[in-house]
Amino acid sequence: MGQIANSRIILLIVCFFLAGSVVYSRTEQPPIVKTVQLHEVLSDIKGWNKSPPVPLDTEIAAALQVDDYININYFRGDETISLYVGYYYSTGKIGASHSPLVCFPGQGWLLSDREDKTIHVESDTINLEKMVASRGDRQELLIYWFQAYDRTSPGTFMQKVNNFLIKLKGDMDHNAFVRVTVPIKNNDFDKAYQTGVDYINAFYPPFLKFIKT
Repeated sequence: MGQIANSRIILLIVCFFLAGSVVYSRTEQPPIVKTVQLHEVLSDIKGWNKSPPVPLDTEIAAALQVDDYININYFRGDETISLYVGYYYSTGKIGASHSPLVCFPGQGWLLSDREDKTIHVESDTINLEKMVASRGDRQELLIYWFQAYDRTSPGTFMQKVNNFLIKLKGDMDHNAFVRVTVPIKNNDFDKAYQTGVDYINAFYPPFLKFIKT
């Protein structure tokens, strides 16, 4: 049995190697550039009001190597969320987005209560990570994921795997980092998470349509 299992593993590795050779031996095509920008597509999220987009500092935008981005706040009654999306036209920039695990501690935030979650938006599945960021008396819930065309993952490793599979299918290799930040009021973590999920349910369909168009 051990020899059979080892043979299957070797065969699987060979198959991945051959598939990778086929994918990456193809002539690299110029990235497909969108004719519209994120702030145009996400200007009207059903059930939510927005404030004007907040431009990133020039040095930060350069460090993130974004081809497009949106950094904006949305409101619904007394609920507030902040949205950041860094968008990339090619897989060559995977890894340019800084994970909250890196950038938030660097700004003095303490991270806790990390948890991978899966939510369903219409017929689509979003695999994400959520965590609590604390600094002084301030607490925020971070909900984020890494997008690879129509696939999602809570980390960059699976984003790379997803992009590999997407290349096999011949789909666009557009990818993104999406972060939804929700203030935590009165230590009500469940309410903050539900607010984030409500927003994602309204945000994701037009965002995915933008990716696929």
